[in-house]
Amino acid sequence: GRWSRVSQTCIITVVIPQILKSALAFASFRAPALQAHCRNLNFEAPKSSQFSQPVFRCAVQTYCPDPTYPQIISLNPPVPEWQLPPLIHHILVKDGADSITSAITGSTAVNANLAKELLEFGAVYIALPEKGSKARHGVGKALRAAVDRSLPPGTYLRVHVNPKRHTSAAESDWAQRILAITEDFVVVDKPQGVPSIPTIDNLKECVLYQIQQLLAEDILVVNRLDKCTSGVLVLARKPAACQKMNKLLRERRVEKYYKFLCYSPLPLGPMLHSFRHRRARNAKPSLLREFNETLIGPQSANKDGQSDWQRAEMVVLSCSEFLAPESDEQGVADSERGLFECEVRLVTGRTHQVRLQVAARGGGIVGDSRYLPAAGLLATDSLAGHNPAVGPGANSSSESSALASSLFGEEPE
Repeated sequence: GRWSRVSQTCIITVVIPQILKSALAFASFRAPALQAHCRNLNFEAPKSSQFSQPVFRCAVQTYCPDPTYPQIISLNPPVPEWQLPPLIHHILVKDGADSITSAITGSTAVNANLAKELLEFGAVYIALPEKGSKARHGVGKALRAAVDRSLPPGTYLRVHVNPKRHTSAAESDWAQRILAITEDFVVVDKPQGVPSIPTIDNLKECVLYQIQQLLAEDILVVNRLDKCTSGVLVLARKPAACQKMNKLLRERRVEKYYKFLCYSPLPLGPMLHSFRHRRARNAKPSLLREFNETLIGPQSANKDGQSDWQRAEMVVLSCSEFLAPESDEQGVADSERGLFECEVRLVTGRTHQVRLQVAARGGGIVGDSRYLPAAGLLATDSLAGHNPAVGPGANSSSESSALASSLFGEEPE
């Protein structure tokens, strides 16, 4: 209907200056006192009057990439201009605690106000003691803590002290970004820089939470867009409406269109690749290879009866020159230095599919710091798709393959 043809645009972002700015900012900080909290510890809170919380014993294991990096003092404004690196406390509350916040402040350097803010921000996870075959290390599945509560002995806590911020969420006028609202759906113009749904350490700075707060009701996600992508996002107000829209998406009765800038022209017409999707826990993200029908057939099925590869298809509808290529010293134009504006229609909906397919063609989308460095790299038949190898238009050095391995091994920004 009216919303079947939507335009989703990948926003151009300049990442290098921000990275340099962050590096210089980090270099100016030295916090030796935090070194003790960036190692594996066995900690017992001292019996001192300075602790207002009940004294309890905890085992603390902390992940921090660099002990000289600082931790935040508060989540409230002003928010630092740079993103602090991850700092995650894993706490086993041996003897129990009166509250989650007291468990955090009694075993880490996190102050009481910050502990409360992290809890409300969705940066604290809790796993209660549990017995049985499904329990890992004597506790159940870690879930995001919703409210402060008392903790029985043996409770596990995970605290993301430096949650990743998406401040554009607070700066957006969400009422103005609602394109349409019906009894069943809310259609939103998602801005660039804001996740569609909560991230692992940030419940509030996303489209879903902001619309829920605006309408004061539970909202369900129908489709998602990457954080770096702006465009039309459909949210459901009722479970039945969400199921109906998901059915339409599965049956490919909803058309999705994307516009973006890339560094090399794309040929018009269908673009096909084989897409390796995740199956195992903590498996690496997808790889692409040249399309091969046998990869997705029954002859390639795994022990579960399904293939690890899927069809990835989109149709390039238009591609025009947006910025003329630069010329070298001899006045010869270099087609690799130009910018091209493209519109595509997505046929299948794989994770990061548009970004992956455009990068596989050798150009890459402008601002895509995740896949652009590996432009032109594909998985080859000889390596059975387990390691990226050099494709057309890419450097043939072993460093390129190593770079692609690292790029495809981590989640994008």
